[in-house]
Amino acid sequence: MNDLYEVCGQAEKSIRWTKNVTNMLNQLLKRDVLRNRKNPKSSRFEVGDKLIIKRIINKLRFYPTKFKIFIVQPGVDSTKITPEMDRILCCSEGYLSDTSDIPLTLICS
Repeated sequence: MNDLYEVCGQAEKSIRWTKNVTNMLNQLLKRDVLRNRKNPKSSRFEVGDKLIIKRIINKLRFYPTKFKIFIVQPGVDSTKITPEMDRILCCSEGYLSDTSDIPLTLICS
């Protein structure tokens, strides 16, 4: 339950980044630079690189953005979601939908 509260809270707080996508992407670039200072062979990017982020930033002037938020909880069994867990998820889903029109998806086992 505590993990679910935590990730739902993170999902709800993440909508602040949708208000200014350029700031969000610049923050990703900044975090990568900070990580590289500590370990030059390390990167925050699993796929892609800084160049792709910069290209996306340039395209933001011409294209609208649409967001989806995913909560990934592999330790949660989808057949064992309790009513309390369902209420937490529904509250987060409602908040994201009502405030920012962003759909929420739960990925679990």
